[in-house]
Order: sequence, then structure tokens, then C-alpha cells
Amino acid sequence: MENQINNSSEAFGRVLLFAGTTEGREVADFLINKGIETYCCVATKSGEEVLPVHNLLKVSVRRLETKDMEELIERLRPELIIDASHPYATLVSNNIYDAATNKDCKLIRVIRDTEALVSYDKAVYFDDAKTLVDWLNESQNIHRKIFSTLGAKEAHILSSVRNCGERIKLRILPAEESKRLCLSAGFTEENIIAKMPPFSIEDNRAMFAGSDIMITKDTGKTGGFSEKIEAAIELGLIIGIIRRPVENQKVIKMDIKEIKEYIQRL
Repeated sequence: MENQINNSSEAFGRVLLFAGTTEGREVADFLINKGIETYCCVATKSGEEVLPVHNLLKVSVRRLETKDMEELIERLRPELIIDASHPYATLVSNNIYDAATNKDCKLIRVIRDTEALVSYDKAVYFDDAKTLVDWLNESQNIHRKIFSTLGAKEAHILSSVRNCGERIKLRILPAEESKRLCLSAGFTEENIIAKMPPFSIEDNRAMFAGSDIMITKDTGKTGGFSEKIEAAIELGLIIGIIRRPVENQKVIKMDIKEIKEYIQRL
């Protein structure tokens, strides 16, 4: 769906924002509080639901390819594009970069903070989900119970884990699309824990209980990374962590504080 924009406001949106994260919501809030017209793109209905409702904010809810983004830039002619998509949404960020470059529009990528993992000999790092799954299928792990905080989008690849239906619990957002992704990957209702973050250490500890391995991404402070890690360490779990993808070195990057300071000058 896309919020209706009449002909008189066809050029609505001094800023084109790609959101769907906590940072995206925070940037959207800041923009409208500064009186800046913003056109925001999110991929899912749940992404829209966390955004503020305001007459300065128009929201598009659909998945966009590079060509779609280029057409949108051509129509809106924004002064600035802000990429506040998830730090692991590499394909989306690459598409945004290509579209902004092709249309000669300034782009800023909002980067999320990282949190250093305390020394823990049961933590194992992986470059991608495939190598994580390969590790989960190794002989020393095939009988271990797994708690996944990777989200619904990784359900399809986790279905390649041996005896996944018996071994894996999936914590996902309480959204119909998230549930559909898990069910279509072959998981059942019994595998799914649909809850809305944030989660405290105590929340995580209660949910992780009975598991042997907790798998996660480096989601930073915003994504409750330290709360997950501390709970897993307290329970003595093995932790599998997918590293963040390397950011495009050609894009201007700012953290949330820096982007707010930049917006002040718009």
C-alpha cells in the first residue's frame, strides 16, 4: 500500500527515508519535529506501525527494487536520501546506493553502534548464515537445542538444520508476515515465539532456558545485543554470532547523533 498523495503534493518529501528499524523511527520523529517533509519507505506493515503518524510524513509500504527507487527519486526529487535500513539488509542498502548514484542524489547511511563481546570461550563468529548452519550441523552440535534470535527472514535457511523442528525455537516479531515466513519454511507453531522487543536479561534468560545454543546477530545496543549475550553467558550457552556485513565504503556514514546534527542544518 502507499498513502495517497494528491497531484498538488506530488513532489512531497524533502527527505526520502528508508526505514524499518529503531533508527529509522527515530530519524522520522526528528525530521517531522523539525518541520521537514519526509517520504518514508518500509518493506512491511510492521515497519509502518512503529512510525509516527503526522501530516509531514508519508509512508510507502512495499518492497522496492533499484528501478522502483529510481522512479521514486525522479518523482519526489528529494534534497537528501537517508538509508536507515537494518545493518544486515545488504541487498536493500546496495539498491538504495545504486538508485541514489544513478539519480545523482545525496545519500547518507545511518550506522548502528556495535557492542564488544566480553571474553567468552563459548562464542563462535560466522561471516554469514550458511556457515552458521553448517556449524549447527556438525557432529558435536546435532543433538543440541537451539534458540534463534535471528528473526523470521532467516527461517528458510535454518530449515536446513538437521532435525530443525525438534531442535530450534525461533523468536520473531508478532507480525503475520513474520509468522508466515516461518511456517512456509516448514516450522510449526510450537517452534515460534512471537514477542515484541525490547527484552531484558531476565526476559532472555527465561526464554533461553532449556537451550544449548543461542544464535544471534551483532544487533548493537539498539537491538539488545548485550542483554542477549549476558543471559546466554549466565546460562552457560554456546553462542553463535553472525558478523555484520561490511558497509559500502563509498557511502557517507553517520551514527544517529551525527545524522540529527546534520538534519539541524537542512
